[in-house]
Amino acid sequence: MMLPDSIELEVVTPERQVVKETVSEVQLPALAGYLGVLPGHAPLVTELGVGELSYRKGKDTSRDAAKPKFSSQGHPAAWSPSSSM
Repeated sequence: MMLPDSIELEVVTPERQVVKETVSEVQLPALAGYLGVLPGHAPLVTELGVGELSYRKGKDTSRDAAKPKFSSQGHPAAWSPSSSM
């Protein structure tokens, strides 16, 4: 079975949807530290910690490619291969 090459990322607040992008990587602050999610990652549910959520589009591996960033604190994050993050 071939792994996917992208993730459908959705960032929502109680007021509105902030991001809906196809991305190649997501970095998010979990309670126990930062968590990296790549395409094909195992399903998970976690509580976000304090910090910045960032994502990368495409295959650019430069340090500045992981933009934009969003602040988070204490909200749930869920990922499954068949749904958006």
